[in-house]
This record gives sequence, structure tokens and C-alpha cells, in this order.
Amino acid sequence: MDTRLPTSSDDSMLSAEDKEKTIPAALLSRLPQYYICLKDLVNRDIMRVSSRELSKALDITDSQVRQDFARIGDYGRQGYGYSVRELIIGVSDILGITDEFSAVIIGANVLGLAIASDSLFSRHGVLLKGIFNFDGTLVGQRVGNTKVYPLDELIPFIVKEKVDIAVLTTTEGYDPSELIDNGSLRGIWNFTNRFIERGEKTLVHNVSLGDSLMTLCCKIKRLKEGR
Repeated sequence: MDTRLPTSSDDSMLSAEDKEKTIPAALLSRLPQYYICLKDLVNRDIMRVSSRELSKALDITDSQVRQDFARIGDYGRQGYGYSVRELIIGVSDILGITDEFSAVIIGANVLGLAIASDSLFSRHGVLLKGIFNFDGTLVGQRVGNTKVYPLDELIPFIVKEKVDIAVLTTTEGYDPSELIDNGSLRGIWNFTNRFIERGEKTLVHNVSLGDSLMTLCCKIKRLKEGR
């Protein structure tokens, strides 16, 4: 089965940029979960889904599902549910999955190599162009199809290759502030313990694994207590 994403030809729809301006942060945080769920349905050749089925998969209410999709487009028909094809077009458009972004990883440590070895980037339409390491370890070698470069080549590489995203897995031997508003870089995906503030042109998503773990523990506790 061909599971490539379809493209939309409806010129009357809002652009992804216009949609994003009207979407609350809470909904934006749910869109990747919707995308993963919808891709799974496509892979199982399921082309129609109800709000109740989606709500169970995402652990939210079915009314929240209906509100979310009403917010991003004209989806769903009474007695029919949702077209998975139409939903995945709309959600992937807002998420920028069809925009062909590019990325580099900074840090050939355990986390960096794990991310590079996974199909995470290709599955979400992002091209991984390089891995950079501060101490020379693995420089010149390849992790999958991606070459490891010395850290001092990072900024020239970002500018030359017009890289959109830097994935930061370590700050050892490196000051990440050099990445802010530098060249073509649009965003930093930060997995380190150091909080990084965004710039005028560079967005920063600080990922706290500790916060995620505590959130999970809290949910488990509430489930055990019947809340």
C-alpha cells in the first residue's frame, strides 16, 4: 500500500501560517499525536474514523476532538465521521511535514546517536544532513547515511547547507547561543539541561525529559487513585 502523504489542491483553505496564528498552544501540542494516530490508520487501510475512536486513542474527550478539528478546518459530517485522508492533509500541512525541512544533530553522544539511528526524521519529512561532535570522536564516520563532522565546521555548514533545525543533545565544549539568529537556522530542538531562550528569528523548543517523567508518574498516581 502507498502511504505517502497526499497534497491539498483547495486554494480556498487557509495557509498553514494563517492557521497556526489562530490555533491555541494546547491544540498545537496535540496535533503531532493526531498525526501519529492518523498515520497508523492509513497504514491499516482505515479511511474513516469517528471522534470517539480518536478520543480513545489520544485519551481525551470526543467533544475535544470535534472542537479541535472544527478549529483547524471544515472536517466531519454527521453520521459519517471524519475522512482520514482529509484530516492527514490538514494536520500535516499545519505541522510543516510537507515543507522538506533539514536538520543537524550537535553531539554524537548516546542520545544523539540514538536519534540519528532512528527513522524519526524521514518519517516526519525532515532531512538529516549532518552530525557534529566536539571531541573528534567518530568524525569522518557515518551513522546510517549521515556523516559525522567536527564541531568547528558547524556554523559554516549551517549557512552553506541552509539548515533549518539544530538538534542539541549536549552543550559540552559548545556555547549554544552561537546558534541563535545565525544563518538560516529557524529552530533548536534542545534536549540538554540548559534552558535556551529563543531569538528574533530562531525558535527554541526546550525538551525536559524529567518533566515528562514526572507527568507520567502523576498520571499513573491519579489512575491508581481512580481520578
